[in-house]
Amino acid sequence: MHVSILRNPLDVNNHLLTKLILPKHVTELELHNIDLKMFEKRCSLPILDGEEVHKIEQALIWSCTEQRLIKLKLWGDPEELEIAGVAKSIHTYSREIKFEIADATQWIKINQIV
Repeated sequence: MHVSILRNPLDVNNHLLTKLILPKHVTELELHNIDLKMFEKRCSLPILDGEEVHKIEQALIWSCTEQRLIKLKLWGDPEELEIAGVAKSIHTYSREIKFEIADATQWIKINQIV
């Protein structure tokens, strides 16, 4: 019987692991780690570059000054949400916008816009 040792021999508390793992369990552990990395990637906010942030800010300013309808794509878990409305006010200090959708208003954090 072939037995493998974990690639990272230290557990969360930096104690040396003494357990050995069977090959079929190593494969399951690797698959679990891949699933976990995909989940973490999906659940984290995307990082936008300066040009994308500038485009978003310009569209919000245009919507607010001209009172024109724009579509926003908001980050969400498990999937992104697209909404259409008019920016009513922009709070630069708190990085929020007051967004009117139909006859309702909603406060949206600017960092949620992708």
